[in-house]
Amino acid sequence: MSIASPNIADFLPQISSGTLEINAHYPQQKDHGRLDQWHPILPQGKGLIDNFHLFPGLHLSHVRFLAPEVRYQHPASDMVIEINHCRRGRSSWHLQGERLLTLKAGDIDIHTTDCCADSRQEFSAGFYEGITISLDLNIFGKKLPAILQEAHLSTEQLYQDFCMPDSPLLLPSGSSLDRLLTPLYNIPDSIRLPYYQLKVQEILLLLSVWKPNAAPDRLQYHTEQAGRLQEIYTFLTNDLSARHTIAQLAQRFHINPTTLKREFKQTYGLPIAQFMQEYRMQQAMKRIRETDTPLSVIAQEVGYANQSKFAEVFKKITGKLPSAYRRQS
Repeated sequence: MSIASPNIADFLPQISSGTLEINAHYPQQKDHGRLDQWHPILPQGKGLIDNFHLFPGLHLSHVRFLAPEVRYQHPASDMVIEINHCRRGRSSWHLQGERLLTLKAGDIDIHTTDCCADSRQEFSAGFYEGITISLDLNIFGKKLPAILQEAHLSTEQLYQDFCMPDSPLLLPSGSSLDRLLTPLYNIPDSIRLPYYQLKVQEILLLLSVWKPNAAPDRLQYHTEQAGRLQEIYTFLTNDLSARHTIAQLAQRFHINPTTLKREFKQTYGLPIAQFMQEYRMQQAMKRIRETDTPLSVIAQEVGYANQSKFAEVFKKITGKLPSAYRRQS
C-alpha cells in the first residue's frame, strides 16, 4: 500500500499534534469491559480511536495513528480474543516474550490478549489505520445475540480453535476475512453502530465454521531475524542522506543478499528500494509541513542531491509538487 493513498497531508487533519483522541460510541449505562481497561499510549505524533460497544463482551475499535509507534497496557487474558485488521500502513508489533508480529495492508492477525498485554506497535511508514475486534468469551457467551443462538455458535469451540497460548494466527491480504472487514471503514456515521453489529456477527459465524489448522501457518517467531532486520531498518532510516546497495548492507550485517531481500519484504511489506523511497518522501512531507526549511535543503536531507529528481519522486508519491504541498500545508 503506497503512502500516496491515503495522502498523508489529509490524514487526521482535525487532530492536533501530540493528541490521542478517543471517542466512545456506546450507552453510558453499559459495561464497557475491555475498553475500560485498554490504555493506548502515544509517546509522539497523533491518533484517533473510535470505540464501539456492540454487545456485552464484544467491541470494535477503529484506530488511526500518524506516529512512529503506540504502546498498549491492559490486563492479560487467554479468554479475550483480538482480531486485528490493517487497512493501510505497516505495523511491527512487539508482543510478550520478545515475539514480533508484522502486519501490512489487508493482513489480519488473531490472538489472545495475553500476547499483547504490555506491547509496542511500530509504524515504519509513519502512519497506520486498522480495526480491532475484541471478544471476551466469558461475557459474550452468557447471552449470545439471537442470530448466533439460532446458528448454535459455541464460544467454547471458538476458545479451542483460536485461544492457543502464545500463538497468534496471521492471515495474508485477500483472505475471506479481509474481504468482510474492508467495507467497515467507509460507513456513514448514522448507521455505523448497527452495521458493525450485523457485520461482526457475520465474521463470528465465519470463524465458527473455519478451522485455523487448515489456514495459513500460525506465526513462527524468529527473534534473531527480527533483531537483525530492526538493526538494518535503524541503519537505513537514521541517515537518509546516505544510500546503500543490497551488497553493502549484506556485507555490513553478515547476511546473504537474497535472504536480506526476502526477509525485509516479508517484514516491512515492500522491497528495500521502494520502502526507502516512500520513507524518504514521508519524512520530507513531515519536514515541509512542520518547518520553513528550504526545499533544496530538505531534498538533500532525504538523499536527493538533484532537486528536480526530488520533486519528480515527491509528486509521484503524493500527487503534488513540494512547493504546492507546502502552500497547502
